Amino acid sequence: RLARPLPPALVKSLDSVAQGGSRFRQLRLYYRELMRGATLINLGALALFLLAASLWLSRRLARQLASPLRELVRGTEVVARGDLDHRVAVSAPDEVGELVAAFNRMTGDLKRSREQRLRAERVAAWQGVARRLAHEIKNPLTPINLALHRIARRSEDAAVRDCVEAALEETA
Repeated sequence: RLARPLPPALVKSLDSVAQGGSRFRQLRLYYRELMRGATLINLGALALFLLAASLWLSRRLARQLASPLRELVRGTEVVARGDLDHRVAVSAPDEVGELVAAFNRMTGDLKRSREQRLRAERVAAWQGVARRLAHEIKNPLTPINLALHRIARRSEDAAVRDCVEAALEETA
């Protein structure tokens, strides 16, 4: 007689342990699923955070790069209106800084060129005035000169010849 019926209290306790084990396995499966879902949520939240951070950083970098370029555009508009004293006062690194420096050099060169051109135009205008003035002065002197030569040829008087010679020197 090897098999003997177990006491009912023990059977009840064994059933309770078996049910507890079964519930434990179910809870472990639920926990795994819950953890898998929480991990996905955490990864999604991390991805959203990284996306937001990268968008913020890219916008900031774009503004930082675009700001000197905007100033150059404004400077170009000011220079186009004729203000060659305008300088773009932006300190920027690398190629943008070189572009700003080149723009400022160019406006300085343009200003010097314009000043030289204006000076050359003034000189040319005064040369024209001097030419016309010389012409106007020369016009009445020609007949005077001719008349003095006629008087010198016809006159025998030394005093008259001296006076005519002095007048001819002055008209020359």
